[in-house]
Amino acid sequence: RNLRYKSKSIIQYKLEDLKDEQDLDILFVGSSHCYRGFDTRIFKEQGFEAFNLGASSQTPKETNLLLNKYLPQLKPKLIIYEVFPTCFELDGLEASLNMISAQPLDADFVPMLWRSPSPKLFNTFIVSCFNKWTKEQTIDLSAPFTAKDIYHEGGFVERIDTDYDFDVETPKAYSFRAEQLEAFEDNVQLIQEQ
Repeated sequence: RNLRYKSKSIIQYKLEDLKDEQDLDILFVGSSHCYRGFDTRIFKEQGFEAFNLGASSQTPKETNLLLNKYLPQLKPKLIIYEVFPTCFELDGLEASLNMISAQPLDADFVPMLWRSPSPKLFNTFIVSCFNKWTKEQTIDLSAPFTAKDIYHEGGFVERIDTDYDFDVETPKAYSFRAEQLEAFEDNVQLIQEQ
């Protein structure tokens, strides 16, 4: 119950793919709407170097960690920040679990352990570190992520099963977390400085 280690995750694919990227024309950040909504292949066909760094349930706090770590390397000319209101209501645990599973020994991600303290996050960190030290982990970016999800170079994830049924909902009242709003403001400032 207090452990959620994933041997592979979308963010793990992206961080592996991101290693050699630099001097981008366009960087996309945000939640799953971002990584499933902005197909970097289309931009590359038009001659733009693009990378999609969106991830499932990525809150402004996780976006802040990614921006601080990768903006100096990527130096994008344009950043498109997908903003999904529900992510401002989340504590960031889901995205933190995925990131700590993917890169447990990355010093830039360690602040997640203290910012959102959770037994599940600490336990996942310990198991992830152990697996990183004891197992050879290779990511084959050309292999399908799941039977229905195909990862494409540049961070886009294509969904094979596109038979979605959307219900139109009545407008929702949101209850944003103060720390997520602060992180969002920090992100906007960081982007403007870039």
